[in-house]
Amino acid sequence: MATFTATRAGSRVFSAGAGWAQDKKVAWGTIEITANPAPADIYQMCKIPKGAVIVGGRLLGERLGSGTSAGSISYTLNVGIDGTLKVTDATSYGTASTSNALGTIASIDYAAVVGVRGESGLDMPLGGLLYTTGPFTVTGGAASAEEAFAIVTYQTSTTSFITGTMSLEVDYYIGSHT
Repeated sequence: MATFTATRAGSRVFSAGAGWAQDKKVAWGTIEITANPAPADIYQMCKIPKGAVIVGGRLLGERLGSGTSAGSISYTLNVGIDGTLKVTDATSYGTASTSNALGTIASIDYAAVVGVRGESGLDMPLGGLLYTTGPFTVTGGAASAEEAFAIVTYQTSTTSFITGTMSLEVDYYIGSHT
């Protein structure tokens, strides 16, 4: 297991936490994946401020594999927050439960779904806890007391791996300032 940090999640980049009430903000991060990810590898993509209410987003990326037959390019990803969350019914979730809060993208197999995710790469809306319980609020984080990381965790390695770029966009507004 290794942790990789995108430039937008680095120590010199701060999340957008100020502005007019209810103005939508977009946190994003892009990282070049140069070696086949091992299971449990974590990609810290961008920072989300404490008090942010996450309402959507997308995971985008290149193929990351060269196979052309069914089953030749497959892997599983969790997209989540490295921090604590509170959902609309006031239920709180600790860091151990939030690694897939933005979705699990399972069994990505480009050859089997040509035309959907297909040959050009990955373009998936965020889901998981975000859509099962509604928007949620970031209440703390691993980046600092005031910020959490939006992360992508590989669950399985990519077969027929080739290098490529992955990007994560997280849509939010500031529900409360701390």
